[in-house]
Amino acid sequence: MLMSVRAYVLLDVMEGKVEHVARTLKSKAGVKMVDVLETQPDVMMVVEAARLPKLAQLTIRALACVEAYTESIQVMPSRGDELSS
Repeated sequence: MLMSVRAYVLLDVMEGKVEHVARTLKSKAGVKMVDVLETQPDVMMVVEAARLPKLAQLTIRALACVEAYTESIQVMPSRGDELSS
C-alpha cells in the first residue's frame, strides 16, 4: 500500500479575500481539501503527496499563489505513518 504524507495548513486571510483564496487553493496540484471556516483561522487546506519533499514543494507552490492575501499561515505536516484500527 502506497503511504502518503499530508500537511494541514491554517490561513488567516485579509478581509474580503477569503472566497478568492479558497477558490485559488482548490485549483492547485496536491490540494485535497479546502474549507472556509466560521472564525479565524479563515481557511484550512490539506495537501497530500507520496513523499515529504514533494509535499513541501506542492505546499509552497499553493501558498505562493495566495501570499499577498494572507496575514498568517500555520503549517502542520503529518508524521506520515497511518494509525492502525
